[in-house]
Amino acid sequence: MNVFSSKAKKGSRRGRLGRVFLVLKAMAMAGLFLFLMGSQPASAFVFPVPSPGFPAGTTVGDTFPASIAVANFSTPPDTQPLNIGLINLVPACGVIATPIDCVGFVDPGVFTLSPTGTAAPGQPASCVGTWTITEITPGVFRFTAPGGEGTLVLNPGEICVVDYTVHTNRVPTVDLFPPRPPTTTGVLACVTATNLVLPVRNCSSQSIAVSPGVPDITTVAAAPAALGGTSTDRAKLLAPPVAPPGFPVPPLPAPSGNIVFDLYGPGDPTCAGLAQTSTVPVDHFSSPGPPDPSDYISAPSAPLVAGTYTYRVRFVPRPPGPDPILDPGEINYTAAGPTACNDPAETFTVDQATPTITTAVTAPTPGLGGTSTDTALLAAPPGVTVPPA
Repeated sequence: MNVFSSKAKKGSRRGRLGRVFLVLKAMAMAGLFLFLMGSQPASAFVFPVPSPGFPAGTTVGDTFPASIAVANFSTPPDTQPLNIGLINLVPACGVIATPIDCVGFVDPGVFTLSPTGTAAPGQPASCVGTWTITEITPGVFRFTAPGGEGTLVLNPGEICVVDYTVHTNRVPTVDLFPPRPPTTTGVLACVTATNLVLPVRNCSSQSIAVSPGVPDITTVAAAPAALGGTSTDRAKLLAPPVAPPGFPVPPLPAPSGNIVFDLYGPGDPTCAGLAQTSTVPVDHFSSPGPPDPSDYISAPSAPLVAGTYTYRVRFVPRPPGPDPILDPGEINYTAAGPTACNDPAETFTVDQATPTITTAVTAPTPGLGGTSTDTALLAAPPGVTVPPA
């Protein structure tokens, strides 16, 4: 469990701050932080300790709560308040070097942060209130205290935790190095502070795995007007969930791949037989709501005989190219579907038609015992196209 996650209930904030204190202190004792100026004995460390509070994993399209914690762990003989200056967060960094810093591999656009954050009551007075979150350069976000930049003051042992919201826009294009599981990136928090002795800058980091999002497919079939007609299927490929109202985020990346329409029947209730297949290239998400030009439509089927038919529809992401490094294929979205066999919206019946018969009789040949004939014409009803035998 990530102790910095803001998913905890408000009633447990005191315990949560205690856990943050213990973890940050352990990190500080492990010597994980960068000092920009000066040198002092180990017993005289005076520094702030930042921590990014992301979950271990997320999915494209997800919106999740996060937090950033800053603490003053100054130690004797220089135990004193710290004036916290700049608090920056890099939510996606491809290379986090030692000492801890993001060295030229910021990956902008993976995440969008909410424009504000909140520090709840019960914390130091200069921490409590609404914080401003600004993207100062692509992929680098600055947290500004309620009183303005440089107004956060922490006494020894005090912690400030700011809760905010994050939206996952896409899979990272620069995976964390050294190699981690695919689509893993680094989250880096850095803070500067001043006191009477020396200014300091410290950073701490974590990793987060970003999984591809899962599109949704809604479909509705168009049955033929009559026996021998053709059918089509209409599909909406819908993007993963979007951010809550009032949370400005960029559009999700366009999908790439194909929508495959499989038509089963007649008389195939388990969708196990051979299907008529239509493949349509994908380059956009559909608009939700009523049918519109953003929908994907199958090619017309072959003329259909009487019986029951059902469509099943699936999204197939674009596979990698010949060089997977240069062309990894569709990385932001997984396959979706197929839709259920016998889905009511995808199932229709072509009824039998009643033909018409016209006849013409010939009179018997002259004389007793002659013969006659009758000619019948069996014709399809109006509007019915007779499929080939």
